[in-house]
Amino acid sequence: MGLDIYVGSLTRYFAGDWQTVAAQAAAAEGIEFTTVRPGEVPVADTPEAIWERVAQWQAAMGAALGFDGLWADDPDAPYATDQPHWLGYGALLVLAAQIEHPDLADEADSPQDFAASRAFEAAKQGGSELFPSLIGGAEWWLPIDGIAATFTGTSVDGATIGMGTLDLLAAELGMLRERLGVDGTALTQALLTGGPLEEPGLNGDRVTYLREWGVFGLAVFLELTTQARRMSLPLLLDY
Repeated sequence: MGLDIYVGSLTRYFAGDWQTVAAQAAAAEGIEFTTVRPGEVPVADTPEAIWERVAQWQAAMGAALGFDGLWADDPDAPYATDQPHWLGYGALLVLAAQIEHPDLADEADSPQDFAASRAFEAAKQGGSELFPSLIGGAEWWLPIDGIAATFTGTSVDGATIGMGTLDLLAAELGMLRERLGVDGTALTQALLTGGPLEEPGLNGDRVTYLREWGVFGLAVFLELTTQARRMSLPLLLDY
């Protein structure tokens, strides 16, 4: 199961009118590729019907948050996507947790099993003050200007989802970048090269391995968060 980040309208997302980077690569090579998303609205629904469902959902969400209207969810709006991989996402969470709980940082912390990190467990259980949406398990970030908050809501398809705002995500990523001392050159290089190809052995440099995957995950999240804020459209984790 892969992990992708999608930026675009919810109507396009739930209509399945988009392709992951893996699907795009397969199409370019003429390879048949099938993506299965358990939360997708049935394809029997027309784009118009899905748009109406999204509009109803937006109205309910806006009322709950005290807003008269949210973003324009145009089904024809452009979308952006990339794949941080689970290792990039896991490393990002571990590094954030280590910043919040440096006394619990462990050289054995692994992006493969971020939940096993004592720092992550402490941040998760105690309620992260520095990275509430990332460590708190948010999967959707919404373009609601002027609010930096997390909340739990019911998505368009009825699933319960941890959510946050794009402003909050941008602040968390900016703090993570600053605390890690990652400059623009490192972010660009990470986007070009991706994460490390090989996991270090028992006596290998696991700290560098974790950081390199974390920088890659950070680069992907920063790039797509910037695009989401520019387009004023949601950012979702897709897996």
